[in-house]
Amino acid sequence: MEQGAYHNKDIQAQIAEVGKILAQDSLFSEATLKKEIEWFYGPLGLHEFYFLGHSPATIASHIQSLIGAKVLTKASGVDQEFKLVQENEKSAFFATRSNVQGDESNSTRLSGGSDVSNLERFIEKQYLSSSTECIGDGVKTGYQYLEPSETTKNRQYRLQCYRSTGLLDTTLVPSHMRLYFLQEPEFVNPTPAAGETDIHQLADKHFLERAGDNLKKVYQQVLKTASNQMTP
Repeated sequence: MEQGAYHNKDIQAQIAEVGKILAQDSLFSEATLKKEIEWFYGPLGLHEFYFLGHSPATIASHIQSLIGAKVLTKASGVDQEFKLVQENEKSAFFATRSNVQGDESNSTRLSGGSDVSNLERFIEKQYLSSSTECIGDGVKTGYQYLEPSETTKNRQYRLQCYRSTGLLDTTLVPSHMRLYFLQEPEFVNPTPAAGETDIHQLADKHFLERAGDNLKKVYQQVLKTASNQMTP
């Protein structure tokens, strides 16, 4: 995957560790765990960045949450929430159902409000509202009107968003998952020289570690192009 993250973890070892953690709780049968773990790492189609960025314990917790929501949906006949949330001082991870439903060959976009739109409004308010940069003739950018929380004001976050290629459940929950990763950037050079355009000086360390060569070339070209014009 040229524009994704490289597999620099032993995924099979991670899968084995996740299985051990889930088995310790004895909440679900061995057959159920085997089926759900294989689905989570395979047909669900999560971006590999997810597996690179989370510990086996966290992944096990997410799988357990999704299994529980499926069981409740099946038992009660009432659609349950399928949301994953993990926040700490320097990063955050969110996952929710996409507002696209249907089988793999015939998807339908739902109308009206959705889990995705609600979550994105929350992310904008909590994490992406601190910018006070100016463009053009002093026009302010950002989402100041959303009133970000005090803990995230004046802090920058790098946001990555992916949608699973597979469905949560082809029968019970025929929806894709949308995943959001936010991380405080750790720049290679926090104080670059004026006019610097080298991506290896301007980029976030984690981006450079995980991005493929083609993606780096794309961003490098964007930097050079942007440096030669007044506006984006």
